[in-house]
Amino acid sequence: MAASVTFSARTLWELTGAFGLLTGTGIALGYAGVVAGGIRWFPDLRGTATGIMMGGFGLGALVFAAPIHNLLAVHG
Repeated sequence: MAASVTFSARTLWELTGAFGLLTGTGIALGYAGVVAGGIRWFPDLRGTATGIMMGGFGLGALVFAAPIHNLLAVHG
């Protein structure tokens, strides 16, 4: 439903709301998977393992921002 609203948005608020809902859901699912895996794999070092994994999660966005920007510029 949110995807259809994103493509047929007439106002900025509709676009922002639908995009925020889709993006927020995706990030929440990615975050939950990382935290659950870190807790299961390293039960003695829960905080450390989860912190390192979440650092990698955020670092991935930083590292891949420029290549994605270049790909979008080239391929539209």
